[in-house]
Amino acid sequence: MLEYGEGEEKPMNRNEKYSIRKYDSIAHCYDSTTEGRFTARYKEKILELCDVPEGSKVLDVGCGNGSLSNAICQKYGAEAYGIDISPNMSFGLARQSRC
Repeated sequence: MLEYGEGEEKPMNRNEKYSIRKYDSIAHCYDSTTEGRFTARYKEKILELCDVPEGSKVLDVGCGNGSLSNAICQKYGAEAYGIDISPNMSFGLARQSRC
């Protein structure tokens, strides 16, 4: 197994590069895409099943456009932070209203 030292970044593979290009290109309209509509029902189920204490901090890894993070903020009064492989997708989270 190849290990990387402090400050060194692992080179991206072909699939990671593809994911970045794909999601960067649809970030502006993700919710209206087939994939966005498909994942919307899972967002609703997650909101139904989770219980987040008010004032909690939530990390959403693979946050996409931040719609789940924003919904958690609004429903539970939590602070949500997100990270995504696509800069354009996670930029959507940064633009959304803060809770």
